[in-house]
Amino acid sequence: MSIDYGTEWFKVGLLKPGSALDVALNKDSKRKTQSVITLRDEDRFYGADAVNLASRFPTHTFFNLKSVLGRSYDDTYAELYRSRFVNKMIRDEDRNTAQFAYNGSTIYSVEELVAYQFAHAKEQAETTAQEIVRDVVVTVPPYFTQFERQAILDAAEIAGLKVLALLNDQTAVALNYAMNRRFTSEPQYHIFYDMGAGSTSVSLVAFSEQTIQEGKRNKSVPQIEVKAVAFDRTLGGHEFDTRLQKFLAEKFQEQHGKKLSTSIFDSQRAMTRLLKEANRVKQILSANIETISSVESLHEDLDFRLKVTRAQLEKLAQDLLKRVSAPVEEVLKTGNMRINDVQSLVLVGGSVRVPSVQSILRDMVGESKIAQNVNGDEAAVLGAAFRGAALSRQFRLTKDIIIKDVTLYPIQVEYLSEKKNPGDSQKLFTTPVYDEFGLLGSRKVMYFKRSSDFEFEVKYGKSSKEDFTVPGNEDIAHVKVTGLTDAMTKYGDKIKKRPNVRVSLVLTDSGLLQISNATASLEVVNGNKTTIADKVKSFFKSTDGDSKAQKARMSHAEDIQTNDSEDSKKENNSKGAQNGAKNDTQPAGESTTVVVDLNLEVVYKGIPPMSTERKTLAIQRAQYLDKLDQQKRARDEAKNSLEAFVYRMRDFLYDNVIEQVTTEQERELFREKLSEASDWLYGEGEHVDTSDYKKKLQGLQEHEQPMRFRYQEHTERPQHIEIFKQTVDVAKSFVQSIIEHTPEAERYHTPEELTKLIKRVEEAEDWFSQALEKQTGLAPHAEPHLLVKNLKQKAKEIEQETMKLLTKKKPKAAPKNTTENATENATENANETQAETDAKTNETKEDQEYNKDNTEKPTESTPPHEEL
Repeated sequence: MSIDYGTEWFKVGLLKPGSALDVALNKDSKRKTQSVITLRDEDRFYGADAVNLASRFPTHTFFNLKSVLGRSYDDTYAELYRSRFVNKMIRDEDRNTAQFAYNGSTIYSVEELVAYQFAHAKEQAETTAQEIVRDVVVTVPPYFTQFERQAILDAAEIAGLKVLALLNDQTAVALNYAMNRRFTSEPQYHIFYDMGAGSTSVSLVAFSEQTIQEGKRNKSVPQIEVKAVAFDRTLGGHEFDTRLQKFLAEKFQEQHGKKLSTSIFDSQRAMTRLLKEANRVKQILSANIETISSVESLHEDLDFRLKVTRAQLEKLAQDLLKRVSAPVEEVLKTGNMRINDVQSLVLVGGSVRVPSVQSILRDMVGESKIAQNVNGDEAAVLGAAFRGAALSRQFRLTKDIIIKDVTLYPIQVEYLSEKKNPGDSQKLFTTPVYDEFGLLGSRKVMYFKRSSDFEFEVKYGKSSKEDFTVPGNEDIAHVKVTGLTDAMTKYGDKIKKRPNVRVSLVLTDSGLLQISNATASLEVVNGNKTTIADKVKSFFKSTDGDSKAQKARMSHAEDIQTNDSEDSKKENNSKGAQNGAKNDTQPAGESTTVVVDLNLEVVYKGIPPMSTERKTLAIQRAQYLDKLDQQKRARDEAKNSLEAFVYRMRDFLYDNVIEQVTTEQERELFREKLSEASDWLYGEGEHVDTSDYKKKLQGLQEHEQPMRFRYQEHTERPQHIEIFKQTVDVAKSFVQSIIEHTPEAERYHTPEELTKLIKRVEEAEDWFSQALEKQTGLAPHAEPHLLVKNLKQKAKEIEQETMKLLTKKKPKAAPKNTTENATENATENANETQAETDAKTNETKEDQEYNKDNTEKPTESTPPHEEL
């Protein structure tokens, strides 16, 4: 499955073996669900249900959680959230993140609330697939940092999902764009402009056809390469909504100002309702130039009604519209391209439907370059599902697509120089590891000249793409490398020079930085002469993995160069002198390279991931709530089943047939039972357990079953009587055709077989005549004698016996000796004419051909029953 998790909506994609790639529907049969959740005690409500409850329970309804996911409590976006929504946000003292207080003692992290929505998405996928679904690809904005991406992974883990990959939104759209298109070796450049509810992202993507080697042959595959990305974190449809919400509130104050005892801005319930109304008005104004905003009993029992025009909305959003074209200009500048070099600008996201947004982009790039040839709502989720199929072992795709995605932020390593002497000062050095727009899925290797355990910091570098306004948010991790001091102690004086420490860093396809491993290469002098086997073993161990790493090897930092400058020269000169004298004098021992695995202790900083303990507690709480949800669904289903049965039976009792097969007393008694059940259902039955509903339904069904049985017998009996008669007629016709049309010499059914079938038919006819006579003498409401199940059984027995004879194969005729037959025919028919003799010969040849093919020659006496 895939989840396109947006600020306002989320969509669920599903790809199942044997089924087409499609979007899973929610319980309302909609293809997308609002990213909203409402908590009420131990009940959780999602999507439209949560939105409808928002005005009644504004503090317990959570919107726009994506904007504060993986962000610091002091973050600009967290402050903006607190100013717009009435939920009680508090600081997580351990992680310095935002979390929400619920009912005083209960606290929910943002990851936990998002996890509940992911679990709801999982339920949608499982309902559609009719099986358990665990693997998922989640789309994220390209500007998400390490912390936000990790928060998504934590939420998915709490929801019981296994994340195959995180995929950038526009990359997912580009993947969907490339699925059914062909390209050439010459790159095509397209800009994907995605304006959603919370933000705007723009990507410049190159599409081309690349040749790769697959086994012994070359294969052409499409390639997607992201060349540049730009974004605006707060330019989205929600900003239009908040401005319109404020405008409507001001107009309400103007209309009813003198009648109001309190301001509408102080009413959480009223402002929540106005935000919902603003979103509705904005959507209507995308297709119409004016509409009416109307909210009944908005505040202090006063209604609100106002005409709103598209021009008014555009005036309110002037500052937002000025920012629409900036991301496009930025990606062109970063990609060193002009608009003429781009083939199209593809519009994606719900907010691009705003006419003024489209007008600005049209004026910028030209009418001909505006493309709406992808499904703006579903392209990302479908592309992500396709990516999941490529990563999963369950699928074998007929089309491979190469993806080259990038990270937006540079990453660097900071470390102190190693002290040569105890009193020496240390210098701070910074080494870039990944540049801005560095390739995802790439590996970098850093080399340090060290003789003891050391530490270094991994941070985001300076970038024009993200302003880390909160101190510490640029820190990714603090890394301790240990085990080197112990190795130096172990080998002691045998070490010829300072070890070379190798640290590997990987920027995964999901955009997460991982410090994977660290090793130290020590050149050690052996006490004994090194054997050839030792040299070979040492060579392969020391160079294992280096061939690939050398391609990504980074230049040495300044402190390494400085430390190497004098000591390395002395070591190299000494080594050269020893090598020069090697032919004259054999040294006491030769050196070998020993590779030592070092320990890595990674402490994540900035916004640390959720601890294992907290995730375990969150999973346990989610499982507990899931169990309650299952119990609630079972109770609701039992209640609905009982209610539906009562209504259905009331109509059933007025059926014309049921009046014939039941007595008035039976019907009246059943009506009383149904009336009692209905009163109980809406009285004391409102708060009973699931088992009580089932018992009540079972009691009613016991009264209904005898009437239902007679009803079904009465309505189905004529049809099955006709089927029984037809089966008997077929059996009789079969036997009669053999007796009348097939000579005894050519029959291959034995007399016993035919007699057995005739006897079976006669017994069935006798049974039927007696049963029908008794049934005819009964009243319609009496217990039936001629039952449908018995008619089915008798007809089945006759049919099986008949089909056994019908499918019996005719024995093959023994092959004839064509030469002897020809001689006999010549002797017996010596007086026949030459023409008759030729005819006989032709017939003999035909017989021979049929015998060779082991094929039965048809004759005029073929029994007509074979056609049956």
